[in-house]
Amino acid sequence: MGGFKAAQIGGLDAAAMTAFDSTRVAALDPTAMAGFKADQVGAMDPTAMAGFDSTRVAALDPTAMAGFDSTRFAALDDAAMSGFKADQVGGMDAAAMTGFDSGKMAAMDPAAMAGFKPDQMAGLPPAAMAGLDSAKIANFAPAAMTGFKPAQMGGLPPDAIAGFSDALVTQLPPTAMTTIDSAQLGNFTPAAMGAFDADKMGALPPDAFAGFKPDQLEALPPAAFAGFEPASVGAMPLDVMEKFEPTQMAQLPKDAVGGLTPDQFDKLPPAALGGMTKDNLGGLDPKVMTAMTPEVLQNLPAEEIKNMPGGDFAKLMTNMDPAKITPDNVDDLLPTGWEIDPASGDLTAPPGAGLAFKTLDAAPNINGTTMPPLPDLSKNLALGGGGSGGSVLAGLDEAIGGEAAGFNFEQRSDGALNLNPAGAEPGSAPAAAFIPDASKMTQAPEGSEPGVSVDPDSGAFVLITDKGYSIPLLPALASPDAVKNLLPADAEIKVGAGGQTTISDLGIEGKTGPIVGIPSPLTEKSDKDAGTYASGSGADEKIEIVQPDGTLQVLTPAFQDQDEITESLNSFPGVEEVKIKTDGSLSLKLGGSDVVLKPHFKIETAPPGEDPYPPGIAQVGDKFYTTNKKGERQELSVAQ
Repeated sequence: MGGFKAAQIGGLDAAAMTAFDSTRVAALDPTAMAGFKADQVGAMDPTAMAGFDSTRVAALDPTAMAGFDSTRFAALDDAAMSGFKADQVGGMDAAAMTGFDSGKMAAMDPAAMAGFKPDQMAGLPPAAMAGLDSAKIANFAPAAMTGFKPAQMGGLPPDAIAGFSDALVTQLPPTAMTTIDSAQLGNFTPAAMGAFDADKMGALPPDAFAGFKPDQLEALPPAAFAGFEPASVGAMPLDVMEKFEPTQMAQLPKDAVGGLTPDQFDKLPPAALGGMTKDNLGGLDPKVMTAMTPEVLQNLPAEEIKNMPGGDFAKLMTNMDPAKITPDNVDDLLPTGWEIDPASGDLTAPPGAGLAFKTLDAAPNINGTTMPPLPDLSKNLALGGGGSGGSVLAGLDEAIGGEAAGFNFEQRSDGALNLNPAGAEPGSAPAAAFIPDASKMTQAPEGSEPGVSVDPDSGAFVLITDKGYSIPLLPALASPDAVKNLLPADAEIKVGAGGQTTISDLGIEGKTGPIVGIPSPLTEKSDKDAGTYASGSGADEKIEIVQPDGTLQVLTPAFQDQDEITESLNSFPGVEEVKIKTDGSLSLKLGGSDVVLKPHFKIETAPPGEDPYPPGIAQVGDKFYTTNKKGERQELSVAQ
């Protein structure tokens, strides 16, 4: 076989190649390899590939590479891979990439990486990525990065991350960032961090931020901070906080600012505090607000505080520690129309202003139900939540008619409100259960009478107190602990700010995975055995939760991420007046016509190893889904 020349090899019929075995291939003069054509390589038995070494591979014409399939690549000796050149890699069929493994990738020359194309990159098995190092990563063409998948990024050794340049990072799809861990994130060079944008930052898992380094933060462009999430901020090391710039702080979203812990906030430079804005100051965690001193308050931008939305300003004032901050410290920071009593610290808001009260330091439920931050209604609208006069809770009782009404409100330790019949035995089931809609509490118009009404947009009960505090109430579980005791031992309950309640496992045979619904606010009595019961289907399905004492609440499907679906719908042309309802549905106007959307209970995630579902609203076959930034989706239907 050593006598064959390239021209002779090229003249052989493809069918004749089936007679070549590894021994014959190994006997060929390397120069003869240049005669191979794609159909000839494709006709060879895969076992013949074992005869190729690096010299013979290097001599192959790039056009011959199209004859390799995954089986033939898998049969190549790892050492032979070092002969591949960039133009040969570029000639491979994308489907052949599945034949790569980490050993073959590790043996390749870094220069060969330049030949990879997006579809080839997308075809590489995640396990093969373990063979890459920083030198190989650095040699990829930027365009190839567009084919990068999450599972592939997750398979990269941390040290290999150092090979990413800003040009490569720019081309990476945000979804590729979803599997990065802290060790990997910490290995991006500062130059590479300069190419991160808000979408990429938002796609990173929160745990990854524990690997963030100070010089990386310094290199991150201000616009990228718009992608930060609360858990991401909360995971960042303390030494990173010392490098924050005012322009970066100004770009942090309000909810992301809420991830700052008191220790992190204490590490922020005074100049960075000056970069906070009226739009994100209200996102600070109440514990951060409580820890503020006059010196810290002076470092915050006074004009921004004066222009904060009413609810955010009230949150800042009511959560400060009156032992540290006095009315004199804040007198010059009041927004237009607000007043503070210099002796008591009582705050007076102008009509229409948003309100907030001191955040409840909620005691956890026995079974660990997660609740949203809720106001402590035993307090008042005053600096530090103290002040003079009756509590907000007393005002709510008066709003429903006082003692004559036969009911009174009790705020549970988790922040929810139980409406109890007067004289009810301790521990007995409430007549109804609610949580305050903290995002929509306002100062009622001047002259408003105390009482109860129904919000025509959402269906929520709205109570107006004797001080003009307008407080909408959303449905809540009457006893999360009792509900949890009906579920499998490892099930979890999470209540959102809109009352939407996610249950990880109902314990109903044939129904697996999490669901999200909203309970009926009013409780009923049932003669069924304690447990959970499902009936109906799709958007019209219902779940009955019956406690051991016969107390019944009915769950209907609700949207898990109300803010995200509202944002998605508002981006559609012709959509306006998007409103979330207390029954779990959503109403909007589309081209002037009224439309009601109803979700389904089930929360779905992509199967293991597949890319996450993209966020937004999408049609899949004949079904429509809304998907959040975590890749969790719900089917939705148009109400008939």
